Amino acid sequence: MTFLAMLFFIPQVESVEPTRLPSNYMINYELPSNRWEVSADAPELAIKAMMVDMAHDKKKKGELVDMVKLRDSVEQFIKANNLFIYNSATEAYLMISLSPISRAGGVPSEGAIENSV
Repeated sequence: MTFLAMLFFIPQVESVEPTRLPSNYMINYELPSNRWEVSADAPELAIKAMMVDMAHDKKKKGELVDMVKLRDSVEQFIKANNLFIYNSATEAYLMISLSPISRAGGVPSEGAIENSV
């Protein structure tokens, strides 16, 4: 009886095909439900959220905010090697960003990784 009750509370996982990013990286994943979508292109909700964050940072520094230029900056920033897993209804999203490690640069430091996040 307990086992059957547990089955009702375990979320069903929906398998999805791997996604190829522009740099030829492949990402394999499983979505928690069919309410989530996946795209290598940024959904509008992610672009808007990043614009709000960047505008806030600029205002904090006393800089003027040009929303057209800001959108261009955001779109350039999120253009390459990103995978977005998002839920349009809740506007939640996860951006997975991949960057190759150059042989000359060596392994990134903990601080470099923290800044990248």
